[in-house]
Amino acid sequence: MLRKALRWLLRTVVVVVALLVIALLSEYIAHRVQPGSVLVVTFKGPVVERGSTNLLGILSSRETPLNVMRIALTKAAKDPRISGLAIKIIDTQMELSQAQEIADLIQRFRDSGKWTSAYVETAGEMSPGNLPYLVAAATGDISLMPEGELDLVGVGMREIFARGTLDWVGVRPNFASLGKFKSAANIFTEKDFTPAQREEDEALVGAMFDQIVGQTAKERNINVEQMRAVVDQAPLNAGLSLKTHMVERLEYDDQFTDRTKHHGGGTHRMVDFTDYVHPSMLSGFRSQDQIAVIYCNGEIVRGEAGFGPLLREAGKRPAFFRFPFNHTGDTQAKKDLIAAFLSQRGYRLATCTIDNSDYVFNHAYLLMIAKSDDAAAEKLRLAYLAYTDSEIKYYAALNKQVFGYEPPQVMLLHDNRLNSELIDQVLQLFEARHYKFVSLGEAQSDAAYQTPDTYITRYGPMWGYRWAKQRNVKVDGRLEPDPPQWIVDYAASTPQSSP
Repeated sequence: MLRKALRWLLRTVVVVVALLVIALLSEYIAHRVQPGSVLVVTFKGPVVERGSTNLLGILSSRETPLNVMRIALTKAAKDPRISGLAIKIIDTQMELSQAQEIADLIQRFRDSGKWTSAYVETAGEMSPGNLPYLVAAATGDISLMPEGELDLVGVGMREIFARGTLDWVGVRPNFASLGKFKSAANIFTEKDFTPAQREEDEALVGAMFDQIVGQTAKERNINVEQMRAVVDQAPLNAGLSLKTHMVERLEYDDQFTDRTKHHGGGTHRMVDFTDYVHPSMLSGFRSQDQIAVIYCNGEIVRGEAGFGPLLREAGKRPAFFRFPFNHTGDTQAKKDLIAAFLSQRGYRLATCTIDNSDYVFNHAYLLMIAKSDDAAAEKLRLAYLAYTDSEIKYYAALNKQVFGYEPPQVMLLHDNRLNSELIDQVLQLFEARHYKFVSLGEAQSDAAYQTPDTYITRYGPMWGYRWAKQRNVKVDGRLEPDPPQWIVDYAASTPQSSP
């Protein structure tokens, strides 16, 4: 009886092992990337920040996951097995920031020396096609379906005003705002645009349109005026799209696929981007620690979409990154992961050595202005300059205690109303102490800034405290001056946050 049970157990183990080997071989064959492969990104359904999966862990086929695309294009740009990129735009919706980020990913792929090409079924049939076309144009080579069209139009915005309805039901809205451009409450308080709201909305849609036209013109190697002239003619049918050089050729999806497979006279295997980043079945058996990472890199990349195009027009690129609240990571794993991500994107850490809690003063200052409390506002301005001067003095002594000399200082100042009114006086405080002004890069070239930042904390102290920890220098943070209590109390009367 025991021998029979052992034979059954042995057979079971053999069958399980055989099935596992077959599964691993099948996965290896299905997801193997051969040299000369072409990465294919197909846009179907809305572009989403993170792809959703079913019970089997398979990504939905009716959405385009930006997080997977980001990983795939970044990885493929450095993968010698990937020779090119094929973009297929079938039916998709996306936001401006998403389109700009995707275009930037495609440009980075092209910068690696690999070819790119795009197929557009139609760009905006019965709807705006600016953003799908912006993505396709980033490849520098566009094919359009012979029945397709390019619906390149202007940018519009709709606002809702509910004041009439509220009056009808007898509800009286009561909101306070601190400036004429604080129009969030207008939906309840107004029946039509205020001049300020119309001004800000027109400025917003104008800036969005300028970004779209400017980036698309650059991608198509034409000037902005030519691109605006094309938009004025839209919608463009396939023939006119070809005539105006908005596309390189007219062809169907299967023709595009066949041409891509034989690009450059070779034979290429097409690899879907979701399969390209598909995790191995063995990944769950790895011995190293697995880390759950909060999805923050998308915030960084999306932020670049706002100012990146403007910097590129000036021939520049973002070079420094400052963590919100100076929170660089409350665990070693988080700190290392985000540092590696920033390094990959070419960022250097922007440090801060002097802080004057300007956000506390500014919050109280705005409240005083809203209340027309002119006497308190004048008193605060004087207190702010006095406190700033004391903080400059304190941090100069702190950093000198840590290093034996005072390294170049980097002061944290926020873009707010108080600083806009007193910036000259703040700068004069430094001049009175015989400081001179240099660039951030020049300041951080000092040897002090080469000190490794190994300080792990959930808070965001200035770098003098971090350096003291690293160099085993005992400092007493209790000696740092605090903002006047009456200002703290004034600011605490309504909620606030500090960036």
